[in-house]
Amino acid sequence: MHPKDIFVQMWTQLELSVAAGDVMTAEEVFNELDRGDDDLSEWVENQPGLVVPFDDDCERALKAVNARCPTLVDIDSERSLGDPFVIATAMITAGTVVTTEKPRKDPVNGPMKIPDACQEMSVTCIGWFEFLRAIAWNL
Repeated sequence: MHPKDIFVQMWTQLELSVAAGDVMTAEEVFNELDRGDDDLSEWVENQPGLVVPFDDDCERALKAVNARCPTLVDIDSERSLGDPFVIATAMITAGTVVTTEKPRKDPVNGPMKIPDACQEMSVTCIGWFEFLRAIAWNL
């Protein structure tokens, strides 16, 4: 996490983008953060409109992601459990997924990464710096 006392402008820009409805996240991501040991979940909870609730539309989208991207999540690990929820949320909100992940190295046999699943589901996926340029944050 980028410390708020060092990255003041970034956090200010993020809060403005959330308030404008330009940035949102899946409810499952919030749940994962809430199980963590930092104060990020408290910050998320205090940002109205940031968390997209898990509803019937999201459930249908999630089922589609899981059906078409079965290797996106390793069920034996707690890591990346929120990834399909992020993609499903982007699907129902016509959003763009922002990630630091790179596509898998072996497109046939390797486990899917977020960019691979986004491509499979026709969801726009960009990197962090591309996002910063697109949203025109001045950090």
